[in-house]
Amino acid sequence: FYDNHPDSVRYRETALSAISMQKTKAAFTTLFDLWLESSPYLSEMDYSIMNDLYDTLQLTKHFVPQLLQLAQVDAYKNNALQGIADLYKEGLIKPKSFKSLKNKLIQEVKYDISMNRYNEEQRRDSKSEYGGYRGQPYYQGGGDYYNSDDSDMTLQLLMAFYKDDEKVKALFTDMLRYGDDNLKMNAVSLLLKARQPVPESLVQQLAAKDKTRFSIYRSMVEAEALGNYQSLFTDTLALVKSYVVKNVAEDELDSIRFISKHKSVVNKQAATLFFFEYKRKKVKEWTLAYVTLPADFGISQKQDKTKKIYPGNYPSGYDYYGANYYGGGDGYSVQTAGSLDSEKDKKEFIEKKVGEIRFDGRKRYKAARKFYYDE
Repeated sequence: FYDNHPDSVRYRETALSAISMQKTKAAFTTLFDLWLESSPYLSEMDYSIMNDLYDTLQLTKHFVPQLLQLAQVDAYKNNALQGIADLYKEGLIKPKSFKSLKNKLIQEVKYDISMNRYNEEQRRDSKSEYGGYRGQPYYQGGGDYYNSDDSDMTLQLLMAFYKDDEKVKALFTDMLRYGDDNLKMNAVSLLLKARQPVPESLVQQLAAKDKTRFSIYRSMVEAEALGNYQSLFTDTLALVKSYVVKNVAEDELDSIRFISKHKSVVNKQAATLFFFEYKRKKVKEWTLAYVTLPADFGISQKQDKTKKIYPGNYPSGYDYYGANYYGGGDGYSVQTAGSLDSEKDKKEFIEKKVGEIRFDGRKRYKAARKFYYDE
């Protein structure tokens, strides 16, 4: 089918996807042969094909040389690196399997550190004739700082050589010294996970900022590295505020204020609802945001390794309405309520939302989901 349709990129893409779905060694051999031979454009099927590779890592580990070849092509690089990073993370390959990538990755990160420094200089110099950023390194993606997929997989691969490679050590030192908070969070997270020392002054610096407080806290919890730093994170309200702030683009946030908190129950476990309002720059209206925090009024300081923490707005398996798929109580969720123009509307929403979560299923509280639009 693939050979018979040389004039249709879409047909060939469909054929590659159908081959990958078979998830056999013969199918993957054919897939990579065709992929490397013709370098096809992939649109929607790109996601499907890579998922098939990620779902069968025990099989994919036999095709590391092909992934290394794909990593040399810009269009496929990120997906190929992600596959290699997943294989390494699961212990299916050793660093020597992808050592040939090391110098290339070092150069790319050096370039991004330089771009980051340039942007920071531009940010400080309000009189610059350019008036803005020349570029946007991939470390500055939205959501949680250290969960930016591109930076995480690149640095994760380089971290495999950290102990024995002075160039890699110098690279991480530069990130901690010259990077903005995004770069620093990426470096700190990986250093903590690798049980490598992190400057105490840097931890204190990141813990003091609303934009990074929650991220550095979660990094330290996941790495079981809180130790003597627990005193920096005793204020639950400050942590929850940080969780809201980090989900708003830094260049858009003008200010944020705490509204109220309410004791509740989620999945028959103690929980707390926190309500905030934040204002974006150049926007008059304040947006209502709310966070569902299980585990009573505190944040769990123990990592449950049986539950996967997902990056983005709903880690630990929380769905759109704050219901935990796993029936546990160690996650967080944040939503913003749109189309609330008056204080009366906001007050009514808070009352209904508290009741909806605590008495989920009772008829009088079902309207909270249908009447308001949660962005």
